[in-house]
Amino acid sequence: MTDMIAFRQGVSGQDCADERVFAASRATLSSVSEGHLAKRIHVEVLKKTLGLAQSSAAAQALAIVLLSIVFRGTAVAGACLGLACGVVLICGATIAATRHWLGLLREQPTVGAVWWGERITVLAAGSLGAAWATLPVMVLPVVGAADCLIVLATCLGLVSHAMTLGPVFAVSALLAGPVAGGTLVGLALSEAALSIPVMVLFVGYSVFALLNTRRFCGLSRQRIADRVFVERQSETLHLLLKDVEKGVRNCPAITDGADTMGVQGCPLKFDPTEEARAIRERRLDRDMRSALTAGELELHYQPLVAMRSGRIVGVEALLRWNKPGEGWISPGELIPIAEASGFIVELGRWALRRACTDALNWPGMQVAVNISSTQVRLPTFAAEVAATLQETGLAPQRLEIEITESVLLDHGPEVLDNLKSLRDLGVRIALDDFGTGYSSLSYLTEFPFDKVKVDRSFIRDLQSRPEKIAVIEAIARMAQALHMDVTVEGVETRQQLDVLREKRCDIAQGFFYSAARPASEIPEVVARIEDAAAAMAALPWPEARPARLSPVDLSCAS
Repeated sequence: MTDMIAFRQGVSGQDCADERVFAASRATLSSVSEGHLAKRIHVEVLKKTLGLAQSSAAAQALAIVLLSIVFRGTAVAGACLGLACGVVLICGATIAATRHWLGLLREQPTVGAVWWGERITVLAAGSLGAAWATLPVMVLPVVGAADCLIVLATCLGLVSHAMTLGPVFAVSALLAGPVAGGTLVGLALSEAALSIPVMVLFVGYSVFALLNTRRFCGLSRQRIADRVFVERQSETLHLLLKDVEKGVRNCPAITDGADTMGVQGCPLKFDPTEEARAIRERRLDRDMRSALTAGELELHYQPLVAMRSGRIVGVEALLRWNKPGEGWISPGELIPIAEASGFIVELGRWALRRACTDALNWPGMQVAVNISSTQVRLPTFAAEVAATLQETGLAPQRLEIEITESVLLDHGPEVLDNLKSLRDLGVRIALDDFGTGYSSLSYLTEFPFDKVKVDRSFIRDLQSRPEKIAVIEAIARMAQALHMDVTVEGVETRQQLDVLREKRCDIAQGFFYSAARPASEIPEVVARIEDAAAAMAALPWPEARPARLSPVDLSCAS
């Protein structure tokens, strides 16, 4: 009994000390979290504004072209044509600039990118507002009543259009304000009998539109803030659930030993290693977000080689992080942390865009990108992929999305809709790590896969395990019947390659050819592998061929 009391007092003292530490940690994390949340809201508001600016510029360019056609052959035809050239030029520059800065914000939302993005939207809105303001000033004093109605309708449309320009009120005001002012000046210069009543009505409508625009901007901002806040709360919830799951899993069953006294099934015992691991995971989660903003995260690419020809048909993008002060952090440690916190979605978007951009330097080669189950389940996933392809200019046929079987567990209709939409677009879909976990043959008939990837666990000890060879042969025959390619991961020796080629597998990936390398080294890797394949093609098979093409750097292995 005395031992039990002493034990509980020790636990109580430890709890008090822990509470003080946790209170200090919560205060620090709260300030960091609030700053990060405010930055995310700021970036999302700007991205929304830039996206709306693109569509608005396109609509305004079309409107001025139609207006110049309407006034063709009139006394103001020359003025309208000159205005049309100016507005179209400004709209074209706006579309190009907003597209560029949207790409920067999606890839690396730095402080500089945000600052320039804000200035671009303000400059574009002010320039277009000033250009449109000249229309009523030039046209209203010299045209008839019918043409006056056309100009007034155009100006009213522009003022109304300002209400749809998103969450930044300054952008809407810079477009609508000059147009309203120019219209009033034009009406004042006009000699029409109804100019005064029209001016009164126009002023009333402009004030009404201005007040509503301010309200709509506030509501739009609030919706964006709510969405970002919910996403952040979801990330926190994911992390908490992960901690609970780990605590339950690591809680040993009660025994008769004195060291495991406590409630049924869960001892009152402090484990320093679990605390250290939890602290490290939280630190890596925080540092990983900063690393993405600072450009410290990288993608390395591992070749995918056709077994028959020896030619590289594509590369797979793999995440790498050389953390200052710690060195290379294993993707096997980073990815679960990102998935648990919800950061995997932002990380996946960055990786997809970076891979598509890098692939433009390797004509004719496909690029494979691993996508998490969380991201595939987003209803907007297919549209995001299509937008990324359009922005980067990569052909859809050159992109391959790799998903694991976890995507297919308890999936909703949005998963199948996303996969079918991507297939219709031309993007290839691959089922990664096939043969492990929750493998089900029904997946291959229910989902539109182009390729299955055999997990590297089947390749280890391949020559001494005939049952593994039988499994690989069965997968290859089944995939061939379903018109799917077969890629085998983890190929390290010529003997493994010989067996896989004999079993009619299509593509090999592994250290036999190369480890994952930075994008700048891929042309050299391609030349080396294909030159070696061409040289070996002239040699007797297989005695004269080396066991490995060349030494590889295993320090970057995933």
